[in-house]
Order: sequence, then C-alpha cells, then structure tokens
Amino acid sequence: MFFVGRDQETNKIIRLIEHNNNVIVTGKYGIGRTRLIRHVADITQDRWRFIFIDFSQTPARVCQDMLSQLLSEKQFAGRKNKKYKSNRFLVANLNLEDKRQLVIALDNIGKLSHQKLAFLRTLAWEKKFRFAAIVENFLPEKDLDLLRRELIPAQMINLQHLNRSHRVKLIHYFVEKHHFSWDDKQIKQMALTVKGYPLGIRECLNKELKRRDVREYERKKRE
Repeated sequence: MFFVGRDQETNKIIRLIEHNNNVIVTGKYGIGRTRLIRHVADITQDRWRFIFIDFSQTPARVCQDMLSQLLSEKQFAGRKNKKYKSNRFLVANLNLEDKRQLVIALDNIGKLSHQKLAFLRTLAWEKKFRFAAIVENFLPEKDLDLLRRELIPAQMINLQHLNRSHRVKLIHYFVEKHHFSWDDKQIKQMALTVKGYPLGIRECLNKELKRRDVREYERKKRE
C-alpha cells in the first residue's frame, strides 16, 4: 500500500526496536498511527514478525487472537476451549520455529484495566517480545504512565500532521489511481482543506468517488 511521509518516525521506531526498546505511538484519531506501524512491519518483515492485536478486547479474547496468529490451525483448534490463565501462560512461554524477533502491535488502547496490565506484565517479564503500543488520544494520563511502566524500556512517539508536500503526494497518488481529472491547483486546494490527516484525505476522496459514480449512473439513465 502507498505510504508517504513519516520517514523520521519510521527510522526512529526501527532504531528503538533494534536496541530492544518498546514503542508507544500517540496522536489524534485519523493521524495514521496504525498505518505507520504497519508500514514498519512491511519494510522489516525479513527481520521481524509483527502481529496486530485489538487491545480494546478482554484479555481472554486478546490471548485467543494471539494464539490464532502464532499457532498452526491444528494447534489453535486444541486451545479454543482452554481457560484464560492457561492460554496466557502458553503465549508467554511459546517457543516458535520462526526465529525472527516477534513484535506485538497492541492497537486501540483506550482503557487499561488491572487485568490488562497484569496480562502485559506477564508478556513483558521475560523480554521475549518487543511491543508497539498504539494509544488512543483519550487514554487517561495515569493509564499512559502505567503502560509506560509495564513496557519499560519504552519511548513515546507523538504523531503530528502530515506536512503540505506529503499531503500533496498522497492526494496525487489517489487522483492518478482513480483517474480523477484534477489539476495541480485542485490537488493543492484539497491538501489545504484536509489539513494533515491521512484518514481525512481518504474520506474526502471516497466521497468524490461516490459522487462520480452517481454522475455516471445518472448519465447512463439519461441515455
């Protein structure tokens, strides 16, 4: 998938993981936190294996998701009815055939319960995994401090808006991909309108696609 900007953040995350640090990525909704980590996963897949987990779920469900990605289909089928503590112990003590460094990307962290913190503590204790925690902007400050404590050593990366040149590049890519008849002036105007949110850019272009489809449908009806 096309990715633009964030070179500084990408390189910093790679350096941190190389030096056995964990990463906590913060920023406003739509700023591209998850997409950044997926980009890092794409370009480092020869060295590291990333698995993405929705951490808004219960610890038991998180365990199930992790096992479904780490075990073979047959092995996972045998764990579906096991109790949470048994699965948690297995995740923390897995010996995987894949010798790449395993990086667990914890997405959608908006609230941390005692149970979730205990789960993180279990996983982080042996220093077997590296973590990339993707934090919602409404996570309370006290929970963010607790998260940093459980993931020591961890560094924060706060994503800011894409700059104007990167916005223009991203819009240009989608304009060419979908064959919009936009000139440079229109592209630059949209880059100003959407500010620096990649999600906002995609939403605006999706709306334009729908409008184009409606116009085409109406034209065919008239014919």
